[in-house]
Amino acid sequence: MIVLRVSSPPKLKNISETSISIGGESHSLDLRRFPLQRLTPEVW
Repeated sequence: MIVLRVSSPPKLKNISETSISIGGESHSLDLRRFPLQRLTPEVW
């Protein structure tokens, strides 16, 4: 299970990264590599 947490209110013009929590570890993710449909902060 991957939980996406958006650290600041989404601004689609300058979203750069979110914090991803995987097994308690924090990882940085560059959202510019993902299509906008997948940017919703939810479990996927």
